[in-house]
Amino acid sequence: MKKLLLASTLLALSSASFAETAAEASPNWKFVEASYVSSTFDDDEDDIDASGYALKSSTTLGDNFLVTASYNTVSDEMNMYGYDVEITLSQLSVGLGYKYNISQATDIYGIVSYRGYVAEVEAGGAKEDADESGYGIELGAKTMLTPNLEVGGGLDYTSVDGETDTGLVGTINYAFTTSFSIGAGVTTSSDITSVLATLRLSF
Repeated sequence: MKKLLLASTLLALSSASFAETAAEASPNWKFVEASYVSSTFDDDEDDIDASGYALKSSTTLGDNFLVTASYNTVSDEMNMYGYDVEITLSQLSVGLGYKYNISQATDIYGIVSYRGYVAEVEAGGAKEDADESGYGIELGAKTMLTPNLEVGGGLDYTSVDGETDTGLVGTINYAFTTSFSIGAGVTTSSDITSVLATLRLSF
């Protein structure tokens, strides 16, 4: 009987502790992360599969304002008309945003960002590049499914040189400690789909 009471007490304390931790868990907005990126570009004649890396940082100003920055670059090699061609696409983004906690575990947010793009093509020792810039708006939500598991999703709107596009953003991150987590993500637009595998350091 004593063992049963002791086991019941420990189970109750453990459940209470877990519930308390879950109630206190909130989405993470202060981090730096690095990702491996695999992207598929839909082309009229053939799809282009490119890979590379991405870097991203996020921090808060006060309780609700956000500052974000990211850089990613992917490249692919192919043979065209007998020439080895390397294509590299890079993007830089710097944004300001606002988050609002609708509950302890869930935030909704909006981020407005400057976005710059560079495309480079190298073939036969010659290199050409082009750049353009515009702005983006991301609206979404992040929530804690458990004290260690965070998921997020939203809509991403881009306007560059008079052309607009709307896509989807999805992320999932699992925290092993308060400082280290791994995750995955996906972004889509009308002609690009990217999948990311991520390592994150939080502060």
